Amino acid sequence: MTRTARFAVVLLASIAAVSAAQAQSVGPNNAGTAANDASVGTVAWGGPGNATGPSDGVFAFAGVGTGADSEYLKATNFGFALQPTDIVLGIEVAIQKQVSASGQIAHDNGVFIVKAGAIGGTDHSDPNPWPTPTPPPSIYGGATDLWGQTWTATDINSAGFGVAIAAKDSVSGALAQVDSFAITVFYARCGDGIITSPTEQCDDGNTNNGDCCSSTCQFESPGSPCTDNDACTSPDTCDGAGSCDSGAPITCDDNNPCTQDSCDTNTGCVFDTSPRVGCRTAQKATLLIKENGIAAKNKLVWKWIKGQQTTFADFGNLGVPSGTTAYTLCVYQNTSATPAGVIGLMVPDSSTKWTVIGSNKGYKYKDPSGTDAGVTKMLLKAGATGKAKALMKAKGSNMPAATLGLTTPVVAQLVNSENNICYTTQFNSTKKNTTAEFKAKAP
Repeated sequence: MTRTARFAVVLLASIAAVSAAQAQSVGPNNAGTAANDASVGTVAWGGPGNATGPSDGVFAFAGVGTGADSEYLKATNFGFALQPTDIVLGIEVAIQKQVSASGQIAHDNGVFIVKAGAIGGTDHSDPNPWPTPTPPPSIYGGATDLWGQTWTATDINSAGFGVAIAAKDSVSGALAQVDSFAITVFYARCGDGIITSPTEQCDDGNTNNGDCCSSTCQFESPGSPCTDNDACTSPDTCDGAGSCDSGAPITCDDNNPCTQDSCDTNTGCVFDTSPRVGCRTAQKATLLIKENGIAAKNKLVWKWIKGQQTTFADFGNLGVPSGTTAYTLCVYQNTSATPAGVIGLMVPDSSTKWTVIGSNKGYKYKDPSGTDAGVTKMLLKAGATGKAKALMKAKGSNMPAATLGLTTPVVAQLVNSENNICYTTQFNSTKKNTTAEFKAKAP
């Protein structure tokens, strides 16, 4: 369950009212079986089976009078099929009862629920006389009335679940008649999205575990795993009150300097192998890569000449006194990294190798040993449009190997790690393009 899931706090003082308003119900179901039970009274019911099924004008009957109370007419086998996790909230019983003629008087001598075949619970006898023909059903219990018992779905589904009624008359003889029994059960169903019982702590509309509201609609314990539906956070954990707390943002890094690493909230890490867009362009550019199988003779020269306007601050924080900016040159063929890029050379910040040119005109990098990716020289020069310039040279065994024989267009981009400003050159044609050497000029 995410933070958008609906929860309710149900106060004990208002549980009954809330449950009555929101409970689901099943029924009315009619009795499948009716029989005498001699645990009370002395007069057996005639035709007890007549009280099964829906009302049809055919009655079970008992003649009652002073000192002659009826036995119980016990109705069972109501055919309910609640789900195992359903929570019983109330039981309503409708009995089609009457005396056979006006002027006769009969009273309830006990109306009890039947659980597992046993008559018990709270007596629901109505003090009023039985009605004369032909009355509406007499209603006992209701949506929040459990008849003094505790219930499970299994209890309700049992063939031994039902109701029993006995009749008496202390004034004059009467013929008590019962046509039918019907029971409606009110219940809460875990997974219906409604909290309807004090035994449901939550209900998120499903019966799944792992979403902070368990399959039995209880809060999952604090620290339990869950998902906040954001693939960019981990690990997500339950707070113990039904909500999923987001974990820390995940780090998406494929260790390839030439991919653009990001995170999609739906799918997780994304490693884009295509060149960046929106980079600064130049009026002239050249690219040379040599790869002849002898690592010591590997070579790369990239020049970005007469570029778009670039300020000194655009170059980031390099070298003096301690910098935070790295630069990476990536070469792509056919405008994609296919999949890891033709070659990627990264130069980290260095307080000894980077120096400022003149009065903040730019930076130059010098490392004859080519320690970092074989790069021996870099130039970053600020200027107005047509005056800005960038250059990188690399050679030797520290330079990453490149598989040449490239498919045009070939794109070379220099990317600033701190502000993501990039400088691009695209080569649509080549002067040389073999498995040992690539050479191109633009335009």
